[in-house]
Amino acid sequence: MMGRSVLMLVAVVTLLGGSLATTRAADVEVEVPFADPMFQRIWDRADATVASGETVRSWLWGPSPIGMSRDYYVQSAAPEQLRLVQYFDKARMEITDPSGDPGSPWYVTNGLLVKELVSGERQYGDAQFVAGSPAQIPVAGDLGDDSNLQFHHFAPYATLDGSSNQAPDRTGQVVDASLFPGQPVGDAAGFPTVTYAAYEPTLRHNIASVFWYWMHTPENGILTYDTWVYPMGYPISEPYWTVVTVGGVPQQVLVQLFERRVLTYTPANPAAWRVEMGNVGAAYMQWFDSPSVQRAVYSADDPQELIIGASLHGNSDIFRMRDDGSGLQSVANSAYDEDLAQVLAGGGIIYRQYNGSAQNHLQGTHPDAVTALPWEWPVLSPDGMRVAYRCTGICVFNPASGLVVVMQHSTEAMVGDWLWSPDGHYLAYRSRDNAAHTAATLYIANTTTGVASQVGPDDLYTGSDLLVSPRSWSPDSGTLLFAMSGEDSGEWIQTVRQVEVAAPGTAHTLMVKGAVDGAYASTGLLALTRENDAGETSIWTLDGVTLTQITDGPGHSRPSWNSDGTRLVFRDDSSAPHGAFSVVNADGSGQHEVFRP
Repeated sequence: MMGRSVLMLVAVVTLLGGSLATTRAADVEVEVPFADPMFQRIWDRADATVASGETVRSWLWGPSPIGMSRDYYVQSAAPEQLRLVQYFDKARMEITDPSGDPGSPWYVTNGLLVKELVSGERQYGDAQFVAGSPAQIPVAGDLGDDSNLQFHHFAPYATLDGSSNQAPDRTGQVVDASLFPGQPVGDAAGFPTVTYAAYEPTLRHNIASVFWYWMHTPENGILTYDTWVYPMGYPISEPYWTVVTVGGVPQQVLVQLFERRVLTYTPANPAAWRVEMGNVGAAYMQWFDSPSVQRAVYSADDPQELIIGASLHGNSDIFRMRDDGSGLQSVANSAYDEDLAQVLAGGGIIYRQYNGSAQNHLQGTHPDAVTALPWEWPVLSPDGMRVAYRCTGICVFNPASGLVVVMQHSTEAMVGDWLWSPDGHYLAYRSRDNAAHTAATLYIANTTTGVASQVGPDDLYTGSDLLVSPRSWSPDSGTLLFAMSGEDSGEWIQTVRQVEVAAPGTAHTLMVKGAVDGAYASTGLLALTRENDAGETSIWTLDGVTLTQITDGPGHSRPSWNSDGTRLVFRDDSSAPHGAFSVVNADGSGQHEVFRP
């Protein structure tokens, strides 16, 4: 049975006309939904008949979405500057400007993923790039076979800057070049005869006849777009013969790279599958969106249940499990970043999901019991009777009375991280004047009156790039623990501070050397992430007098207590390549890993 807080919120949603939605039954393998109706429309036009079996040909996008995320992009709408992207096996769809004309063929764009995979430069704006390493991932064939030709092998031969490595017009001539890992371009002796059918003058590359005719055959779907450049981009390489393993069997394959896609021609395949799109979207996810752990917390009143946030599909997924490592089940996929938002008494969870538009959901104890919430970034009070949510700042709504209280000193653009005190009397949050580029400032507000007090003096926030975040309240609601990090006067700082509600103007640095994060247990015991001079982190406890190290590290951080204060879960980056979560008893015994992606 759901706890009081869950029932209260469901009742409120029902009164306000909220609708019930249904998720899949718990399963670790989660189906990724279409992130926007426009994405599904484009997929339907190209691949729906392939999926139904009505059309027999290779995929343009893939059988279904395989991932989604909201990525930072300079030209996307302020203040978040995030664009919606959806991954498929063969490519990626993007909506950079949701306010644009949906009727435009460029409202949904097709990422220049191949160019990024070959160059190693990841694009985060129209003219903004960050340097990285080219992808050591096969362009065709078995992913685990390092003898297959990889994206980085094309770097010396691809046109990545608009002018280098271009070719003369060889229309009508035979494709006579081969490329193998660790070798320069060679001849194509022993390969089938294929000719060059067209010359693309923009980046100056020849296009192989098998690809040119395939792109211009109506049954293959490319002509459903205004131009083949939309799904393909311009060619950035010449076509090359190579040999790759497919299912462990060596196959002769002709490969050509375009800005957005890879085309392959395998003469040994059945006719309908001789020309295929390479798995560029899947390769990019492997290169850029590797699995990772994000956050783990205990259920509000079950001292043995964990709620896990982890990226498995290029977007964030939420799971439940027992803290002995058993019983893993899915709560939701495509959640927003690492935000679990709130774990409620009775087993409920509030989380944020992005399926076309940002939506907040509450899930009860049964994985199919999901309620859509009408508020933005809602956080329920500990007694379940009120909800704090984003309005023109932060509002607190009491559904029983209909009263809405607006917290003072909260601005719409940069308000966040609101945290209820255990008794529900206070709300801690950060607020920033984005237009003035001032540092984010921490406030504690009375949730009945809305009167807010700044935490600490003005000179606590002298660095414009400082990040401040409330972390944990003491069990009696009298003390707030918060973290600060960033550059201040040319020096990097990272500290944990405490402030008493009775004296909010005075914030004290926690007098523990190297403390960078922390959380209170229901018993009052404080768990800390502590960093040594070598930058290695481990978990410690502080009972007010005695400081005790309970994990050895390195790479241990973000502790979170269970409801009775006997155990805590923490992020463990000590051995797993993509991180893990481990559990340890309050006295340091019984440490064990419970989850890794």
